Amino acid sequence: MKNKKPTIAAAFANPVDRKLVVDYLSGLGYDLVEFSGEGVPPADLFILDVPCARRLGRQVIELKKRADVFLPAMIALGSRDPVEPWLDAGFDDSLRMPLIKAELKAKVAILLRLRRQSRELAQKGEERYRAIFEATGTATIVVAEDATILMASQECLRVTGYSPGELVGTKWTDYVAPDSLEELLKYHKARREHPEKAPNQYEIKLVD
Repeated sequence: MKNKKPTIAAAFANPVDRKLVVDYLSGLGYDLVEFSGEGVPPADLFILDVPCARRLGRQVIELKKRADVFLPAMIALGSRDPVEPWLDAGFDDSLRMPLIKAELKAKVAILLRLRRQSRELAQKGEERYRAIFEATGTATIVVAEDATILMASQECLRVTGYSPGELVGTKWTDYVAPDSLEELLKYHKARREHPEKAPNQYEIKLVD
């Protein structure tokens, strides 16, 4: 199976500049997507000129902050535009217009390689965490603040009768007997707010 081509979102106020960038990057084998009235499109790399960055840059940077892996953004500057404010705002690199194709090609390749490496490291970290998680030999779950089960070990099947696939996405509170729920909620809150006050172990009743 071939690897999916990287997707680049380009936004240029000058249609001539945009066509030049889009045509060149498309010719290099990248998929190009446009910004629309619906906001920031999903992409592996964002390239915006200054007018578009003033309008859309904040949304792009917020998306970068929420991303699980490195999500690069590049600012296209005029000959006299200072670069420091944009780097301080969260952009990762810059290029100068009029476009130097060799510079664009090299910078895009570097940023996309960093994104790919970031994704690979995150995947390896997740696999390592999963191996450690399963190696505990106990029924273990990872839960979100709202009580949703995010991960469950295989041992949960023996203890609860539910497989990890059945547990993930449900609320752990659904499996606790009513006479144990109030106490467990108290411990759950303490574990998040004052971990030292929560007991390391305790007994509860589960529903059949």
